[in-house]
Amino acid sequence: MEKQKNAVGRRKEAVTRVFVVRGDGAITVNDLDYKAYFPQIYLQQQVEQRVSSPSRSTPAAAARRDKPRQPSWALPACWSR
Repeated sequence: MEKQKNAVGRRKEAVTRVFVVRGDGAITVNDLDYKAYFPQIYLQQQVEQRVSSPSRSTPAAAARRDKPRQPSWALPACWSR
């Protein structure tokens, strides 16, 4: 049996299910090549970006996620506590 990753995405009333399995690298959507399913270039690029992006579960991603964020602004010196 192949190892499979599953995910579910929801927005409003729409639901999508994604199954990722080890294979030859082909991306299919509803039994069609993703370029046929998404004819617009910008949608194809979004699919490619999502597939090739590193997993959020990597140690580097976890470190970035857990790191406290600094504000993009600073208080004037006269307001210091």
